Amino acid sequence: MNWSLRLGTVLGIPIRVHFTFLILLAFFSFGEASRSGARAGLGSLLFMLLLFSCVLLHELGHCVVARRYGVTIASITLYPFGGIAVLNEIPREPAREVLIAIAGPAVNFIIAAGLYLGIGFLQPSSHLELSALSGSDLLGSLFSANLSLGLFNLIPAYPLDGGRILRGILATQMPYASATHWAARVGKLFGGVLVLAGIYREDWLLPILGVFLYIMANSEQQATLLHTAMEGLSVKDLMITDYLSASPADTLSGMLNRSFHTFQEDFPVLRDGNFLGVLTRSRLIEALREEQRDQFVQSVIQPVSGWVSPADPLRDALKRMNAERVSLLPVLEEGRMVGIVTLTGILRGASLLAGRPPIR
Repeated sequence: MNWSLRLGTVLGIPIRVHFTFLILLAFFSFGEASRSGARAGLGSLLFMLLLFSCVLLHELGHCVVARRYGVTIASITLYPFGGIAVLNEIPREPAREVLIAIAGPAVNFIIAAGLYLGIGFLQPSSHLELSALSGSDLLGSLFSANLSLGLFNLIPAYPLDGGRILRGILATQMPYASATHWAARVGKLFGGVLVLAGIYREDWLLPILGVFLYIMANSEQQATLLHTAMEGLSVKDLMITDYLSASPADTLSGMLNRSFHTFQEDFPVLRDGNFLGVLTRSRLIEALREEQRDQFVQSVIQPVSGWVSPADPLRDALKRMNAERVSLLPVLEEGRMVGIVTLTGILRGASLLAGRPPIR
């Protein structure tokens, strides 16, 4: 299930907002309105929108620097606790990773400096200080928020920007996977400290943030191990040659019956040996729920324009899948289809090589 809504694109990067962010907007706005009136509620809503605009600029700061090093960006998603820019690949050069990580907090510090100068110009007699985050003092709250965001992200707790800086520094002295392992351990430790601090102070926000950090650190650590396990592997190492295919003239009910005899998740659709696209199990089930049992496969094919060769690096196949948002690619050799490579197969194979249980 897709839990995010696409807002549009900035600099060619898809911008998405997670549904929990919308719930947060409504929660704070209605809460403030019930306590202090409709005007205060609108002020709180405006502050939250401006704050997450700053979060978006923070993530765009990462993306602009990453692009200078040839890294492509899949998307940016806004969550209640901040934003996440999904980079298709993190540069393995420590200095480049450090510069990409620093770019985000640097944007927040630049915004805070601009607000500081703006407030001094508009309100020369006022004394600017860190204020509570609310819509009543919009400029002062935004100044405090950006300063806090910049400083918080520099905490050396992976996957915060400070944790990525820490990994970059460690990677100059040890293998990349080991640097990720130690940076992730620091991130998990910091997440645990936040949980304990929240329980001690009876502050519900700190435990939630701590759990979020712990989960993200663990997830990033596993992802890095998977990518490390794929190094040196080519498509032929994990390509599937004995697979179940579909014809565009097959019915969906017929394909469902055939799929019972395989663990295969997605099926290449072929006509006279030519690859036409993919029939995903999820799309098959969705069509059957809509009582389209007698519909032909042709009507639900997911088009796929990319392909790989057996000699291509496995990492390249994964990049192409991410770029096209597909879970299967045909493997062609001298114009002839010799197999398929699937996202499930890559993750399962890399998980086994990394010494972990297969990921579903």
